[in-house]
Amino acid sequence: MREANRLHHALLLKGPIGIGKATLAFHLSWNMLMKNTEFLIPDVSSSMWTFIAKGLHPDFLYISRAYDMKNRNFSDFILVEDIRRISKFLHHTSSNDYGWRIVIIDSADDMNRHAAHALLKILEEPPPRTLFLLISHIPGRLFPTLVSRCQSIVFKSLKPTEIDQGLASLSERFRFDYSQISFDDLIKFSEGSLARAIFLISAGFEIIECVNAIFASPVFAIDLIHRLIGMLNFHDVVIRFDFFLDYLIDFFAKSAFDAVFSGSLNQARKLSSFWIEVEKDISNCRIYNLDKNQFVIILMEKLYVFLRKLR
Repeated sequence: MREANRLHHALLLKGPIGIGKATLAFHLSWNMLMKNTEFLIPDVSSSMWTFIAKGLHPDFLYISRAYDMKNRNFSDFILVEDIRRISKFLHHTSSNDYGWRIVIIDSADDMNRHAAHALLKILEEPPPRTLFLLISHIPGRLFPTLVSRCQSIVFKSLKPTEIDQGLASLSERFRFDYSQISFDDLIKFSEGSLARAIFLISAGFEIIECVNAIFASPVFAIDLIHRLIGMLNFHDVVIRFDFFLDYLIDFFAKSAFDAVFSGSLNQARKLSSFWIEVEKDISNCRIYNLDKNQFVIILMEKLYVFLRKLR
């Protein structure tokens, strides 16, 4: 397809987080810039792979949430300034006679509205011999017009056996132990994602246990709230905070589901309407970049009071 110039200018790699979308994007980038006629597993010892992995190749651009040196944290969004780097990148002539340039956006879901509009303008008039690889974990967040400009490639969740094989391989390489963790729980909460399974082992299960302990406590336990905030405030705070919110969504979805199947339709309606209200709070927190620590305290107290009244 590349040689016949039939390769789509933008590929949307969509599916759950942690199942290999970014890996494929980097592998494809290596193959394109190496001018391989068939798809090969990259030689990670090659200078080409080193240049790509370190973002040093002049025909390769990787866009993600910027790191704030002052706050020592990643930005919550990919901003329009980040997308403008693409225009500057495309103004440079390709360094190779083959002419291909690669842009990875990881993830497209992280773009704010202004950044998404800026990217859409670029994709509406795609430059020749440029391949855009957009990674998306939640395609529903993207503008439909943006999705329509791309060729979608859907990734399926990993099977339990694949999760097990991946963990076995990585645990040996990076020396982490998960032998004391229930494999059934790992499969249940990882949702077919190897990256999520690894996060569960390192921090996820601890966050889940703390949230459950807060909900089960006879009083609103401030000490547990502060413990939860401490768990969320690490260098990967965005990942931890998103996991925390995702778990709350799953918790209430399961509660509503259980209420329906037990015949408690009134309780299910209360859970559903309450969660719509909470989702607005979460959305406002993300849009206006509210203080996360204060938001956790207010949100958890709101959820705790609601659940106590529901019992």
